[in-house]
Amino acid sequence: MQKVNFLLGGWMTKGKLFRALLLTLFLTFLLSLSSSSALGEAKVKYVFLFIGDGMGEGQRALAHAFYGKLVMNDLPVQGFITTQPLGGRITDSAASATALATGKKVLNGFLSVDSSDFSKLTTLAEVFKARGIGVGIVTNTPIDDATPAAFYSHQRSRLSYYEISLDMIRSGFDYFAGGSPLGNHERYRKRRPDILSLAKANGYRVVRDKVEAESLKAGAGKVMIFDQGAALYYEIDRPKDTLSLADLTRKAIELLYGPHGFFIMVEGGKIDWACHANDALTAIAEVKALDEAVEEALEFLRKHPEETLIVVTADHECGGMRVDLSGERFRLLKHQTMSYARFNRELSKGGDIVGLVKRAFGLNLTESEIKTLGDEVGSLALKLIRILNERAGINWGTRGHTDAPVPISAIGVGAQIFSGFYDNTEVPMRIIRIVGLTF
Repeated sequence: MQKVNFLLGGWMTKGKLFRALLLTLFLTFLLSLSSSSALGEAKVKYVFLFIGDGMGEGQRALAHAFYGKLVMNDLPVQGFITTQPLGGRITDSAASATALATGKKVLNGFLSVDSSDFSKLTTLAEVFKARGIGVGIVTNTPIDDATPAAFYSHQRSRLSYYEISLDMIRSGFDYFAGGSPLGNHERYRKRRPDILSLAKANGYRVVRDKVEAESLKAGAGKVMIFDQGAALYYEIDRPKDTLSLADLTRKAIELLYGPHGFFIMVEGGKIDWACHANDALTAIAEVKALDEAVEEALEFLRKHPEETLIVVTADHECGGMRVDLSGERFRLLKHQTMSYARFNRELSKGGDIVGLVKRAFGLNLTESEIKTLGDEVGSLALKLIRILNERAGINWGTRGHTDAPVPISAIGVGAQIFSGFYDNTEVPMRIIRIVGLTF
């Protein structure tokens, strides 16, 4: 009988090879059944999905080095995901968040709507809600911005803020927290009914300050907690008497905890905003703020280790950040005391520009040196930040998004399946698999 080469080495007859292949297929089938059974028996009840908007490997590495530790970097399961949208190479937040929410690729700008026939794509959050599981959506950007919106809204344009805000109300999700909806701004509302009034009419309790938010207790019903502005403060600028991302996450856990479980999506959206400005310290302060929210979830997991899953990832990288961590140059960032946005506000007030530059960025420049950079509000801040970044060994490739793979980290029941290198559409599919549900 003719002999053939076997992939695993050695020689065997065709008959033996056929029987070996059958045995391999059978064992693989049994293993898949065993894996599915184990996940099914796990009974995961509490799922956290953290999304750092624009948070790539560079941002996480610099934050870890600067602050000494990130809990997200210490999670036992680590991997990378790709982020390309349908029909393109570099994604926007709408397409990438849709991939993370639905497991489907769409064109940039689309929110959980099929790019071909415009049909609605069921989201991870909607699957949980349909089964009586509590759902919370948390962000530090406007609540109707692209990333949070992809989990509850179905629109052909991420700029349809009023319609997105209406979808938020219609979703019936239990907890929304973040910046006030842009859809309620007259620019988008255009004399149509007030979003917050509609939310109240549909059974939501709308909270606008920290004192009232902290007073909320379990049994409060459907809740919306919105900052007075369109977004929370940058963490580097945040007054201590205002809400943080960790505060909103902690309150979500408190209000949603119960026998049916919960799904909580938390977005650190202002990482992306800071990276668009190439403001390194402001960006990593936002990474740290998200990490503190992750710590709230870890505290919960320690109490419910057999029922909880935590996944931390990003929708895309922003800025093409490259960092030299071989020495201590990056520690020059400690001299920066405010974000580019606050610097612009302070600059517009007039006054001692030399003193402001030193106080904001630790740069000792003369007035004539500053004038050579230009004194236009906005432009000057970006140029000063570039000087500080270069001295600190931080380089940026762009002020836009990139196609770089982004880290994914996990801990808890079934977390091991998040290791490896794969596409972002796999993330919701793997979460659903662990919980034992289907889209």
